[in-house]
This record gives sequence, C-alpha cells and structure tokens, in this order.
Amino acid sequence: MKVFDKNYKFKIVKKPTEIMKILDCVGYCDFDKKEIYVLDNKDKEDTIVHEITHACLHTLAREDLAQDEDMVNLITRIVLEIKRILK
Repeated sequence: MKVFDKNYKFKIVKKPTEIMKILDCVGYCDFDKKEIYVLDNKDKEDTIVHEITHACLHTLAREDLAQDEDMVNLITRIVLEIKRILK
C-alpha cells in the first residue's frame, strides 16, 4: 500500500504475531521496515485506520505525533466519524 510517497507492506493476520503478543495489541506499524500488521477480528477496520494513521504521521515527519497513541486514537475517531457521515 502507498502511504504518501512510501510503500508499506500491509498484512491481515489470523493469529497475533510475536510483536502483538509482546505489545498486547491487535495491530502495529513498523516504521523502519515499512510494514503494517492487523489482527483479523471484528474491529479490524478501526485498527487498519489506526495503523495507517501512524504511518501517515511518520511519513509526514511528525514522529512526535506518530508515537502519541492519544493523538492517533483521536485522529482515528475523526476519520471513522467522517466515513460514517459520508455513507
């Protein structure tokens, strides 16, 4: 998947990866490897938006915001609300 000018590998996984187990999460974005992994579950759409938000902020050189879970959660909620409104 293309995130601005960066190519990210994107994968939905059936079982948590080792990193997901360590971080106790259902998705993660590896900025160095340009990889996004999301666990296949009922909330995967929200998680996909969340992880892409991390990637967008990192690509825009806003590392401070890319690492700020509260900010990423806020942006994710806004994006999902806009998507709901536009349906």
